[in-house]
Amino acid sequence: MHYLSNDTIAAVATSQGTGGIAIIKISGPQAFEIVSRIFRPRHLTARGLTACDHQRLVYGHIVHPQTGVLDEVLVAVMCGPRSYTTEDVVEINCHGGAVVTQEILNLVITQGARPAQPGEFTRRAFLGGRINLAEAEAVIDLINAKTRKAARAGLQQLNNGIAQQINELQNMLMEILAEIEAYIDFDDDLEETLSISPLKQRMTSDILPVINGFISSFREGRILKEGLRLVIAGRPNVGKSSLVNRFLNQERVIVTAVPGTTRDIIEEMIDIDGLPVVVTDTAGIHRRPDPVEAIGIEKSEAAIAEADLVLFLIDGSEPLNSEDRQIYGQIKRQDHLVVQNKIDLCQGQPPPPTIEGLCTEEVVRISALTGDGLERLKEQIVLRLGLGIDPDGSRILVNLRQRKLLEAVQQHLDQACCYIGQTCEAELVAIEIKDALKAFQEILGQGVSEDVLDHIFERFCIGK
Repeated sequence: MHYLSNDTIAAVATSQGTGGIAIIKISGPQAFEIVSRIFRPRHLTARGLTACDHQRLVYGHIVHPQTGVLDEVLVAVMCGPRSYTTEDVVEINCHGGAVVTQEILNLVITQGARPAQPGEFTRRAFLGGRINLAEAEAVIDLINAKTRKAARAGLQQLNNGIAQQINELQNMLMEILAEIEAYIDFDDDLEETLSISPLKQRMTSDILPVINGFISSFREGRILKEGLRLVIAGRPNVGKSSLVNRFLNQERVIVTAVPGTTRDIIEEMIDIDGLPVVVTDTAGIHRRPDPVEAIGIEKSEAAIAEADLVLFLIDGSEPLNSEDRQIYGQIKRQDHLVVQNKIDLCQGQPPPPTIEGLCTEEVVRISALTGDGLERLKEQIVLRLGLGIDPDGSRILVNLRQRKLLEAVQQHLDQACCYIGQTCEAELVAIEIKDALKAFQEILGQGVSEDVLDHIFERFCIGK
């Protein structure tokens, strides 16, 4: 898509559907003129919209030239560069009916605006220099956040989380590069040689640990962004569907006393301590299934293979059988927790802490029927995965593009450190550091191609 910066664009900035209020956003050089032609302020003596209305709400009506009044509205005026896009922006706050919202948007377009492309408002904010590319990517992460921790991480990145630290690392690396280039240009006048300079120590102690920390946080960032894949596995009728319903606090999955009721995998998103978790209820795995059950079991085994954590559910009111042992044999090499369900049926006698002959690790005992032990199970899920998520989200990396670029920085600096102290030319060290700086710049959006920008902003909704 070829974007023209002198176009005036418009889109509905609020979610589709019926609501109390909808917002139509117009940005560009003709924003004031277009809205002035269709907006009638309450006070008939009022002039058209101008820069004098900056950061004000003006009450009135949107009027179609042929059909008359379309809606009662509030119009917000924001003059560039002190606006989201750095351009002149007008927002029409109308009633949130789908019909009236679309009628007003259509009228704005007939007056000279064009429909905005996905992410085009944020793209203009980036091109106008109000935000860098890492902050622009944080916008979509904040919008798509599924839990409070994911939202907090997105907000921290939007508020200059990784960008601020990248700028600091850039400055340190540029100082090191300046010393190396001074060595190259004036090596005859310098007493110290590059091999005994403190440059390597500064890279390995001040820069690389921060980069390595970001890279290692990507797993936690991916979980915050996409959700942890938690699969509940076990033989039929051990309470897998009941546990899903208990997690959700609603009867989402059909539960009966008939084994094999669940014949397909069912996925739902839940929130465990602020972490998004995609919990998967699987068909009970057992021998000699009917043809339909066999398909469900095959899907269950595939889901288990892709899980971040498997909850192996057993019936605490019955002895273990050969199917329990067979299933445990399939999942024991993966990250898993053994969960003993139906402790409410144990007639007041606590189940044993371990399952003799099956596993030696601690077993989490619960009742999916009453909810006993559920909070401890949630704690064990977080503990088993070792999720040491940064509480303010400022050091969590959630973006794959940024991770790849940071890995490139890591590789270039590792190579530069190898060169320092060797008998090679100092120019090779300078080349590696310049390549590392280039990768830093790409994270912030400097020198990024239009194709990369297209790929990033096409993931946005149209009104953002």
